[in-house]
Amino acid sequence: EYLRRGHTLGSHTYAHPDLAGIPLAEAKADIRKNHELMGKYLKDGVKHFRAPYISMDKDIIEFLINEMHYNVYSAANIGGQDWREWEDAEDTIFVDYEKVRVQ
Repeated sequence: EYLRRGHTLGSHTYAHPDLAGIPLAEAKADIRKNHELMGKYLKDGVKHFRAPYISMDKDIIEFLINEMHYNVYSAANIGGQDWREWEDAEDTIFVDYEKVRVQ
């Protein structure tokens, strides 16, 4: 239904871990598991990602961009209900990590 209405779906991990707080191998496995699961249902595959808690380190960001080929975003809504009314996104902050130099 969401896709039919023009929404874009992205990955948010499988088990919702704090990616910066777990071993890199575990983070990669979780991300891949969700990617494979979502890929079964999305004809165009998964292209977008936002980390739980907006928590990523350099290694995770590089993995997401270079190996998973995701567009990596960080979005935070002040009211915490960003999923309800995206047409009014004035209080939402977006960061496109592909356009930010990772140091």
